[in-house]
Amino acid sequence: MKTIRKYAVIINIGLAILAALWLSQYYRLAVVSGKSMEPSLSQGDLVVVRMGGLPQRGDIAVIDSEVLHRRIIKRVVAVGGDTVIISDGELRINGEILEEEYIKEPYEHISDFFLVPPQCVYVLGDNRNFSRDSRMIGFIPIEEVTGVLIYP
Repeated sequence: MKTIRKYAVIINIGLAILAALWLSQYYRLAVVSGKSMEPSLSQGDLVVVRMGGLPQRGDIAVIDSEVLHRRIIKRVVAVGGDTVIISDGELRINGEILEEEYIKEPYEHISDFFLVPPQCVYVLGDNRNFSRDSRMIGFIPIEEVTGVLIYP
């Protein structure tokens, strides 16, 4: 009887490890570092990331930036093929004003107009005055986007 219990415990531990390995291919935990995504995310917040997939406008993405040589978390405001116009304190995507209730505070816009290249995204931090994002590092290739937040 003790031998059967031993094997049952070993099998359960093995199944738990396999389940964890399988889930880690699709979901990961990450810890927020810095204040560039305030007020949406704060320093030390634990987030759940869905790995892979194409980010959509409005998603908060985890990016392995080759320019910055580190992992960053930013909001996707435009995707490949979108036109972006920044002028008079407004951000327009494909001609529509982007309503951004999530930004921390007003920030200085630099007038600009561009088309997001295919297989790229344009990302901004919610705390625009304290964020290194596409305004400085340019468009983000889709290959650098490792996942999108599903929680919180």
